[in-house]
Amino acid sequence: MIQFKPEDYLISLKDRPLNNEGLFGEEILLNNPLIDILCERMRNEYVPQHKFALFSLCTKTRPYMKSKKWQYFNMYFGNYCDFIVCSNGGIIPIEYQYCYPFQTYNAPATKKCDELYKQKFKQRLDLFLEKHMYKWDKIIFTFLPNSRNRQVVQQYESNKIYVIPSMEVYNDIQINGSPRLNTQRYPQCANQHINEIFKILGVNYDI
Repeated sequence: MIQFKPEDYLISLKDRPLNNEGLFGEEILLNNPLIDILCERMRNEYVPQHKFALFSLCTKTRPYMKSKKWQYFNMYFGNYCDFIVCSNGGIIPIEYQYCYPFQTYNAPATKKCDELYKQKFKQRLDLFLEKHMYKWDKIIFTFLPNSRNRQVVQQYESNKIYVIPSMEVYNDIQINGSPRLNTQRYPQCANQHINEIFKILGVNYDI
């Protein structure tokens, strides 16, 4: 079972910015030094619990684990994988999802910030992987083919790091769908993608 940190774990109430200043709007959030401070705190004290890691994008639903995508991931892979949320609010191990400001910030992706986002995402991810990559046997990045996150993580692909869904699996999902699921909205919850992850993990499970 995941042990979640309390809201005030990373920063106390008295040290929070007045009126949540700097947490609204993508460019403002990306340039907010508080985010890098909190990322450093998480990175330095985080302790992986499993042999595998699964990285994926944040969701509008907060806390993240209440979103459909992360619920599916937890249902199928919670016993195998550590979950890492990738966001314009930082690189966030799921254990910290209740911590301030990860239920508070509001910075929808904007096209004009794509290059800044990719720059910040890579910087933060490089630091996180430098600290923790050796602790996992396999690392999975699950980002849709047309996402800006995917453009960054492609460069990490190796015999230990997997970037999915593959185009074959993604096209299968788009053409054939998945039972009882809106695959246009939740393609990463599709059976084809879930099975793709199990195959990478070497777990004999077919849905």
